[in-house]
Amino acid sequence: MFKITWEGFPEINDLAEKLSRVDPRMIETQARKAAHDFGQRLYDEIMKWLESGKQDWPRLSDMTILLRAAKKEKNTPGAGEDIPQRGSQQPLVDSAAFKRAVQLEKDDAGAVVGILIPKGENGKDMEMIARIIEGGATIPVTDKMRKFLAAKGIHLRKTTRVLVVPARPLFNPAADLLDENIAEWIPMRMSF
Repeated sequence: MFKITWEGFPEINDLAEKLSRVDPRMIETQARKAAHDFGQRLYDEIMKWLESGKQDWPRLSDMTILLRAAKKEKNTPGAGEDIPQRGSQQPLVDSAAFKRAVQLEKDDAGAVVGILIPKGENGKDMEMIARIIEGGATIPVTDKMRKFLAAKGIHLRKTTRVLVVPARPLFNPAADLLDENIAEWIPMRMSF
């Protein structure tokens, strides 16, 4: 979660010192608006990445594509509208529920972007899903999982002990984007 406060930008204070003739309340108002804008930019980037992925994300595994196809079939428990179409290369499964959990809130102090709805539909833990998306995961293979996958036509080698979910980070790249561009964005946003 990102908390972007107008007080948190030393660049704003530097600009304010250069413009010391300006009313401090005006600087605060402009800085608050800038923090709101930066929060909106981060939110928009995260939504864009959720919809289309990022170029540096790993491609989907063949197993993921097969599982998606099996889940989309009629009469399959858990089939739903949010699952990508058969053969889809969409990076994130059930991204509609996750997108609803990612929120932007603006207040007098600035803006907050992150998982502000921690529990999704059917009690899904959206914060846990965010951690997996951000950092990846290693899932131990159980006998029950082997049987489930075999029933879907996916046969794991006997030596396979874990499944690896690669990281597809959203939040850290968004923070990096803010850090890389903040010095350029502030003067453009602050109009005195």
